Amino acid sequence: MRVLRTAEFVQWFEELDGSLKARVLARLARVENESHIGQSRDLGGRVSEMKWKQTLRVYYTLLGGEGDEVFVCLLGGDKDGQTEDIEKAKRLVEEIHK
Repeated sequence: MRVLRTAEFVQWFEELDGSLKARVLARLARVENESHIGQSRDLGGRVSEMKWKQTLRVYYTLLGGEGDEVFVCLLGGDKDGQTEDIEKAKRLVEEIHK
């Protein structure tokens, strides 16, 4: 599965410390190489949330069909800013799915 990143995601990712970056990269590599998303939940409106135990979140959407899916990292955040992040992710996904 191809993995794409929005500018919002890249900006958030660049601000992470090294150990958190490594965790996110490892998980995205599993998505890309094995199509394995891991712990996640559907948030509605074509947005889902990839979760970690350390409150880390990556909000994403899937494009394409079976066998040709694209995983789009919309943005990242943590449990504390979750409500605002979900709303922003839903706005981003509306632009992507136009």
